[in-house]
Amino acid sequence: MPHEGRRPETVDIFHNTVVASDLGIGIWDTRPEDRQWVAANAVFARRPIHGGMRAWNITGKLADAEKYLNAPLARIGVLDLYPRSGRLEVADIPIGALIEYEDADKDFNGWARWAGFVGAYTGSGENPGWQLGIARWPSPGGRPSPRPDSAR
Repeated sequence: MPHEGRRPETVDIFHNTVVASDLGIGIWDTRPEDRQWVAANAVFARRPIHGGMRAWNITGKLADAEKYLNAPLARIGVLDLYPRSGRLEVADIPIGALIEYEDADKDFNGWARWAGFVGAYTGSGENPGWQLGIARWPSPGGRPSPRPDSAR
């Protein structure tokens, strides 16, 4: 969307997990010459993605989220957006395609990204990292703790 009277020319929305009742990710008021990219996201909503150039996303309706994520419709404290085993992997994401930004090579838990995973997390099955809740990350400095060796 325009901000302070200016149209954004470069928009990169990547490695997000979105579960929404209506719109997941939206980009409006674009020009063909602008780079407005939506890539490597997992988006489950009535309208998963509107606008932008799209690549390597996995999308579906809100009800589809339960096929891909551990507990996407649960209440806070039980909510778990970590991917189910083998569900959010896309083989053709080029390694390094999305690392232009600081920490873009890390997932939500702060661990190094592995090639092929879309959404906020790298990995699947049981989340060995921080569980979502109304709280700050538990480790010092607001950073998650290191990945356990068994998580790989």
